[in-house]
Amino acid sequence: GKAPANLTLNLYNNNIGDVGAKALADALQSGKAPANLTLNLNNNNIGKDGAKSLADALQSGKAPANLTLNLGYNNIGKDGAKALADKGLADALQSGKAPANLTLYLRYNNIGDDGAKALAEALQSGKAPANLTLNLYNNNIGDDGAKALADALQSGKAPANLTIHPYGNNIGNNNSEKIEREKEKEKEREKEKEKEKEKEEEREKEREQPSRKYGDK
Repeated sequence: GKAPANLTLNLYNNNIGDVGAKALADALQSGKAPANLTLNLNNNNIGKDGAKSLADALQSGKAPANLTLNLGYNNIGKDGAKALADKGLADALQSGKAPANLTLYLRYNNIGDDGAKALAEALQSGKAPANLTLNLYNNNIGDDGAKALADALQSGKAPANLTIHPYGNNIGNNNSEKIEREKEKEKEREKEKEKEKEKEEEREKEREQPSRKYGDK
């Protein structure tokens, strides 16, 4: 519990593999990892088993707030993405234990349509953490995966302030534009919710004010 807050660990290009990923996952779920931790594990030959270990850490309820986990250029594939979604995000979200403000970089991991669909299911579980960022650059995601993500965005259950970067995939113009439209719609829905919340607060203040006696001068 003595590591400094706002710590950044750049461990890219070290071939830590699944065994190293598991050791780091154990540290993440120790309850002693510092807040605002950035863990850069780019290009480390981490496969689905390593992804599963990290997923377990995310659902432990002890991962630090504002965690940034960079898993780009690994061998996660669709099974690893499914592990992150089904065994990490979805289960963690349903338990309310996923860290707030989570950022996941999954670029260049070949998660494909199946991985994108698994992530989409997690996003529309209704319990994904607010301010979630998902970077899905260059993952061989096609129209089916894009449609699943777009459907998640318009489900009404996607987390507030969700950011998805789907670029560099095999998404046709129609679905790419649909994702962008749904992202904009979600932002508008969040603005409307905030306005309604402000109005309700104003109404509550008015109800709490003592009744005025009119006619007194």
